[in-house]
Amino acid sequence: TKNNVDEAAALKAEILLLKRRNDILSKKEKRIQGIVTDWGKKTPEEQQFDPFFRAISAAAFNTGTMLRSAATVITQVIKAQKLMSTLTGGENGGTVPIAVSKAAGSKACTVM
Repeated sequence: TKNNVDEAAALKAEILLLKRRNDILSKKEKRIQGIVTDWGKKTPEEQQFDPFFRAISAAAFNTGTMLRSAATVITQVIKAQKLMSTLTGGENGGTVPIAVSKAAGSKACTVM
């Protein structure tokens, strides 16, 4: 019975994932159709291939999420922390003290 419950939960999760993927692909298809329709309405003199190609590529390769950019930001922060730890010799847990004098005049920093 536990295997059946685990299997049912896994199937439910897979169905939700496939539904979400279907929604993303449907939105992507509508976006591409809109770009092509707009392109087709233009006169031959107004039809420029480079902007059209960029728009189609952006729509086609868009993942629909911010996962890739978030992962890139996290990776950069981790690299920066390691670099700062190396530069400070590992003291203070690798953190660098912030210059309080710059923030003293700021209204946003009055809480500090």
